Amino acid sequence: MLFFSNQNFRPDGTVPTTAATVSEGLNPNGTPQVFRTQIPASTSNTFTRLTNTPPVSLLTSPRVMASASRTRTAFNLGGVDMGTGNSDGSVEIFYLLSPIVTAQDATALTFNSGASNMPVATATPAPSPSPSPTPTPSPSPGVALGLAPGQLSIARSTVPLAPFTGSSTGGSETTRSPALPIELNGVSLSVNGAAAGLYFVGNAEKQINFVMPVTAAPGLGTVAVNILNAGANTDTALRGFVQIVTAQPDIFSSTGDALGNAIAVNVTNPNLRLPPPFNVTSTDASGATVPTVVELSLTGIRLTLKSEFTITVGTTTIAADQIVLKQSNLEMPGFDILNFTLPASLAGAGEVPVIVSFTRGGVTTVSRPADTAAKIRIN
Repeated sequence: MLFFSNQNFRPDGTVPTTAATVSEGLNPNGTPQVFRTQIPASTSNTFTRLTNTPPVSLLTSPRVMASASRTRTAFNLGGVDMGTGNSDGSVEIFYLLSPIVTAQDATALTFNSGASNMPVATATPAPSPSPSPTPTPSPSPGVALGLAPGQLSIARSTVPLAPFTGSSTGGSETTRSPALPIELNGVSLSVNGAAAGLYFVGNAEKQINFVMPVTAAPGLGTVAVNILNAGANTDTALRGFVQIVTAQPDIFSSTGDALGNAIAVNVTNPNLRLPPPFNVTSTDASGATVPTVVELSLTGIRLTLKSEFTITVGTTTIAADQIVLKQSNLEMPGFDILNFTLPASLAGAGEVPVIVSFTRGGVTTVSRPADTAAKIRIN
């Protein structure tokens, strides 16, 4: 039997009645959760909490809906964001995947940003209690501080991360939700319990290409990977940690890795998108000659403002007021763009690296440094 309750049940179904015993329950915060237990009821019943719902801001009548399998259910709930976005706090329907794990694999997971394969600093849980504020990683240049909400990302291991390799065909946030599959060839991946959209799962490749949940909260993220091998009747779980940051710019490159050409086009005339090399002036849609507007493709900047960015082209700084557009591509989850104008001083610059920096609250995250950054060519 599945049911919603805000009670703090112990695994045996009893409820702690004193402050000293609250921690013995499965729901000490008292938020609405989905529980599972057996019927008919008996003294040997066990209670299992299936969700980890954050505090809700809207009082509704939640309902859980079962399927033919206890591993796949759905429920509705309002006033809550599970990490997948709910800006208006409306009542939404959530899909709940509860794998029946048959094996725990302690093999480590490592992470990279998905545009240029930039490595991500290793994150570890803080000791509890912590005697002082927990420092965030201080990676070396070319190592990302973490992964950002909505960022195209890669998880890797030294063991196969899928029973067999497969890819999704992409997705659109304007036509369906979730935009990408959350299960692919038996593989699912979650960050702090929120399902990630999947682009690719690899057996021999030992990797998963996914999109970070779009409203994942900053801090230490717990990543869970489930690998269901229906043929072998096994479900293996791997777990790891990744730092979640507000933004982590990473520029798409022709190599899919370090160096190469930045994925950028001249969009001064939006009806005539032109590849590099770029002149510092171009003709716009009206026929006037104006500073060239370059569209730069990157990931990791979904929840940001264009005023929070600085772009460096070669040794020239493109100030925030020269950045004319910051936008996420809702037809390609995980892909973002920055449009900026080229200053006249860059005429004749040749092939130069492009670096994007983001700053908020005194914390700065940066794309690849000049020695490994993707480049553009300017006439």
